[in-house]
Amino acid sequence: MNPPFPEKCLGNVGQATVVKWQMEERIEYNNFTKRIRESIRKMDDKYARKLNKSKGFLNDLENVNEEISEMNVYFVISVCRFGLYESDFGWGKAVWANVVLKYNNVVVISDTSDGQGIEAWVGLPKQDMATLLMNIGTLLLGFFSENPSVKR
Repeated sequence: MNPPFPEKCLGNVGQATVVKWQMEERIEYNNFTKRIRESIRKMDDKYARKLNKSKGFLNDLENVNEEISEMNVYFVISVCRFGLYESDFGWGKAVWANVVLKYNNVVVISDTSDGQGIEAWVGLPKQDMATLLMNIGTLLLGFFSENPSVKR
């Protein structure tokens, strides 16, 4: 943010961005992450100022709603660096914390408790989950564990 928020500021700021992908197009990991990064980089000071103008956010939301009405939509939510493990509400800091949404076509990404990795909670219809596991599961299984944040 320009100017940056005061150090003692409290609250949440969020903004959606869109990454378009043709269903017929083969998904290559490097190309996919590149498109996500490009989409996030568009969320700069100039973009924020445009949204703050009269009806800027509402116009942007209307455009996205029109576009997604004819698409398969997947939501990726990142709470990385939100400090979930730094909060102490009187019971001590959390051993494990996450934001879990029980919806289809949603991925929630968060930090692990040790700060050395990320967790991804993926919500898909059963058939899509089976396809995901069949297509990329064996490639990625070496990087995943069942519940890496909880120390046993």
